[in-house]
Amino acid sequence: MGEEFSCIGKATERQETPDKVAGRTVYAGDIYLPGMLYGVALRSPFPHARIANIDATAALALPGVRAVLTAADLPARRLGERTKDQLVLASGKVRFVGERVAAVAAESEDLARRAAELIRIDYEPMPAVFEIEEAMRPDAPLVHESLQEYMKKPPAGVKGNVYGYERIATGNLEEGWAQSDYIFEDTFSTPSIHQGYMENHVVLAVVEPDGRAAIWTSHKAPFRLRQQLAEYIGIPENHLRVVAPPIGGEFGGKGAVMDEPLCYYLARRTGRPVRMAMSRGEEMSAANPRHPTLITIKSGLKKSGELVARQVRIIFNSGAYGGVKPGLVLEGHSKTAGPYRIPHLLIEGYAVYSNNEPRGHCRAPGHPPAVFAVESHTDMLAKRLGTDPLAFRLLNVLKEGEAAPTGEKWHDLRGREVLEEAARLGGWHVARPEGVGLGLSLAYRHTGGGESGALVKVCDDGSVEVLTGATDTGTGSWTVLRQIVAEELGVDLKTVRVIPGDTTVAPFDRGSGACRMTNVAGWAVRQGAQELSIILKNTAAKMLGCDPAEVAMQAGHFRQASRPEERRLAWREVAAEAGKGGPVIGRGSYVGRSKDTMAFTAHLAEVRVDKETGAVEVMRLVAVHDIGRVINPPAAEGQVEGSVMQAIGFTLWEELVKREGRLCNASLADYHQPTTLDVPEMEVAFLENAPGPAPFGGKGIGEVGTVPVAAAIANALEDAAGLRIRDLPLTPERVWREIREKEGV
Repeated sequence: MGEEFSCIGKATERQETPDKVAGRTVYAGDIYLPGMLYGVALRSPFPHARIANIDATAALALPGVRAVLTAADLPARRLGERTKDQLVLASGKVRFVGERVAAVAAESEDLARRAAELIRIDYEPMPAVFEIEEAMRPDAPLVHESLQEYMKKPPAGVKGNVYGYERIATGNLEEGWAQSDYIFEDTFSTPSIHQGYMENHVVLAVVEPDGRAAIWTSHKAPFRLRQQLAEYIGIPENHLRVVAPPIGGEFGGKGAVMDEPLCYYLARRTGRPVRMAMSRGEEMSAANPRHPTLITIKSGLKKSGELVARQVRIIFNSGAYGGVKPGLVLEGHSKTAGPYRIPHLLIEGYAVYSNNEPRGHCRAPGHPPAVFAVESHTDMLAKRLGTDPLAFRLLNVLKEGEAAPTGEKWHDLRGREVLEEAARLGGWHVARPEGVGLGLSLAYRHTGGGESGALVKVCDDGSVEVLTGATDTGTGSWTVLRQIVAEELGVDLKTVRVIPGDTTVAPFDRGSGACRMTNVAGWAVRQGAQELSIILKNTAAKMLGCDPAEVAMQAGHFRQASRPEERRLAWREVAAEAGKGGPVIGRGSYVGRSKDTMAFTAHLAEVRVDKETGAVEVMRLVAVHDIGRVINPPAAEGQVEGSVMQAIGFTLWEELVKREGRLCNASLADYHQPTTLDVPEMEVAFLENAPGPAPFGGKGIGEVGTVPVAAAIANALEDAAGLRIRDLPLTPERVWREIREKEGV
């Protein structure tokens, strides 16, 4: 990993920074068109009820109201990825508070909301179910009566409100229990939280008389959205143009279909552009937040401390619909074994319907709750054996050449290295004051795969444009793509610019997420740059009168490698010559799967507990990441720091609080997210000694930083105050009650 690069590994200003700082960036919510109408959705006030009648007469009579839609005006087709279980507007019954029942288009947003309030809907309330345990009871009210409507072949093991089941088994569990000297079992729970993006969902639709449409939306996967919309509407994909402007944060929350179909049909009905923007209350109560989970882990150990067997039951409360995500059970269930040597394993993952808003993806879907449980349980096992938690982990962590407990074959395992470095940097063996504790946590995550294409074009002035369908959700991914292209072409980074495209002009891209951007879009732009360099070298060879193999391209010029003292050609000169026959474009296309090289991370938290108030203060957090090669150091550090702060919120404060299916804290004034005042002293360290699958050897970093934080803090809390709390969040109230109970007060 000792190669020298001109752009890779260097601190680089992000492409979009000047426009964002100056307020010039145009988000979806900044786009307005002449003659535009405003759309508003009318939502259910009940968690579960039959729709007896809808009367929109009064709404339509209001001056300035141009259209009202109900389910009868839309296709009866359902939306969803693997599970197609949700109608755009509810028909027959509603399944959660906030479900869309009707939509209005009017001359102003206020008028549209007033009209929506005039729509009379007669509801017949039905019994509802909200929590995991009650939803799984045999006599629980059914959220959906028949899974066969949504799945061609429901998986084995599903019944009632359980619509998803996955099983992972290795070894022989009964043999494992028989070989164990000790068996311990613990149960953990985590709440639903909002992703916390600042930009609300916004969509603007224009439908031409021939049925072709243009849609601007804050959606991170425009090509996937186009496919889903075209299938729902029943038109060819090329009749839809989907444009994704810069996205103001998403953290997993902007990959599902939201108001786009409604906006399309309102625009088609009225013949005018229609804009719909979700309010903050709608975002909090009716978008797709993180799943609540209930996790039980049972482990068998030898007296030596070696893990022998593990049985896990992890249940995800998916809310009223499951189609907003590509799988049935979140991928995080497979992480409940941890990166440890466990010969005998059984993991059972469940996805359960309830009368709550649909739950979707949130940064590292399913993984932070799983590792909170696993790494809390790991500390508890060590303490029960009287063993140092670091030593216990080092004894059991996977070594190179060993198979993962789930049976997968991984390479370049760096669990031991990140643990030892986090312990060293965090002062694991250094004495601490009373009331201050340290906690460790170990995690890993794959680098995502998928499909992406790119066009890399050299302009007459020598500058380079990169056309991609990949979105930038605020992570700086376009700047990383620029670095890859500049490095491959040997040009100044300032001359390279990413041109974001829409679905009519850009090559296909699967969408942002799953730590795939640098890997998948990165390889696509690198291949495009490589093809472009071949074209330019061929042109330079003709100009130099030599074989293309002799042409060296370096530092913005071309020369004949065997005669370096002879004529040099400027990059711009060669680009102009090559462009005489038309645009000079290199094309790249990449299809990759998630690799078997994992990115490991260990976090160490130092916390202080105020026993009078129960407040937990994270004083310091050390984050050590096995990252392969760092492409852009400030961006990588920012990803980790942002991940840590999101995870601190998940750990200490955040929870979407419900009462009978109704959200009690549907505003940022009532929903406690971390602020700058909550940022602890933070040290981020990268280990670059194991190359990854991304261009130049990088590994994914966008999600894994959120994963180990909760357990590290919970473990530090026990070290500081002797409290083992198995349920998140670790609010002052919860900690205070535990302190009083422990003290017998």
